[in-house]
Amino acid sequence: MSNYEITTDVFSLPYKGDQCILYAPTRGFACLANKELVDFILGLEGMDEPALESRQKGILDLLVEKGVLNGTEKTIPSGESSQTIAPSKLTLFPTNRCNMRCRYCYASNSRGAETTMDREIATSAIDYHLSVLKEQGRTVFLLEFHGGGEPFCAWHLVQGIVQYARRRCTEEGIELHVVAGTNGVLSKTKLSWVIKHFTFLNVSFEGLPHVQDFHRPMANGGSSFGHVDETIGFLDEHNFPYALRCTVSSYNEKLLAETIEFIASRYKTKLLFLEPMFACGRFTLDERISGPDMYAFADTFKSLETLSWEKGIRLEYSGANLDRLSRNFCYVGTENFAVTADGHLTNCWEVSSMSHPQAGTFIFGRMLRNGRIEVDREKWAFLRSLSVDSIDYCRDCFAKWHCAGDCAVKLGHDDILGARGSSRCETNRELILHRLIQMLERKDYYQRE
Repeated sequence: MSNYEITTDVFSLPYKGDQCILYAPTRGFACLANKELVDFILGLEGMDEPALESRQKGILDLLVEKGVLNGTEKTIPSGESSQTIAPSKLTLFPTNRCNMRCRYCYASNSRGAETTMDREIATSAIDYHLSVLKEQGRTVFLLEFHGGGEPFCAWHLVQGIVQYARRRCTEEGIELHVVAGTNGVLSKTKLSWVIKHFTFLNVSFEGLPHVQDFHRPMANGGSSFGHVDETIGFLDEHNFPYALRCTVSSYNEKLLAETIEFIASRYKTKLLFLEPMFACGRFTLDERISGPDMYAFADTFKSLETLSWEKGIRLEYSGANLDRLSRNFCYVGTENFAVTADGHLTNCWEVSSMSHPQAGTFIFGRMLRNGRIEVDREKWAFLRSLSVDSIDYCRDCFAKWHCAGDCAVKLGHDDILGARGSSRCETNRELILHRLIQMLERKDYYQRE
């Protein structure tokens, strides 16, 4: 009898004509195959090994080498939950204040009275994370500023937090890296300070001036393009690393090629995220825009990859990350948490206050003084259970380790472990398959910046 056994998930995916892609995601293995080969592999059980032809034996030996056959099933790490909640980084939401009024703002539906984080809460969070790093023997402190507002609207607080973190890290012999998500409205004086103390920025920016001003007007209704254009120019002038994040709506979905051309001709960025708009917050009240047609978005994204490649820009979309093999789409379900402006702990970066409709699910505790946290252990246990292998709908999907169940707040319903299958879900699968094909057809696919 055969000594060969399939020991990992293997999928047969459509390619061209009678050809398909044989794909084992957890092994990182993909190859072109035909129906004869697929049937041969699926029929290994009960096959007499002496009857194998040398060509067949060669194929099976390759699959053994790659771990598809006769291997130990390689699982995706989930991380162990313990009494000590040990995030991989510390994320702070310094304020819910913002100097813009973006039409699609995910935080606007939960932004109440203006709130800025208490400095003692911020320093307590730093002390907590330092204690975790020391306990685990880790030597790098990653500090992130994000949130339901523009972090740099709490400028003096951010400065103070960074300075405190740097002093404490120096005392403990730990390396500090500081990053932020920002709308890019910063003076040159502030930018000069940022590039000395930060490691990386993720700048929300729509590229084309009229799209930027329509999507992302200033709080007073004025133009924001000039402000962000100057910021990106300053970052380029000082060779500071950053990425751009462009939101795609019905307003600009047919302008994306023009957007890439504009960005490539004007800035040095090497990484551009295209993220489709989804209904939430103020956006739901603005009838002039809606989310893009996701099927059209998928077609457009595929057509843009070659253009962006030629321009030296890596194009990404969070739902189709071929480089990611994970149980979790984001930080939901992991040990990571963010501290909100009012001191609560949230496992979802889009749930930034207690007034958010899903606060009851994702906010699970609060930061106390003196480097301590208070946690609802029942909520925490539920959050830690949220992973793609807990979702029945995703069980047999070839893309599940890449989209990782997708964003929990973009499902269109409140059952986090419930059915997927929306147009976004189908788009994710289509783009992941597209990227697999690109990987097989283009030898330079992983030589991108």
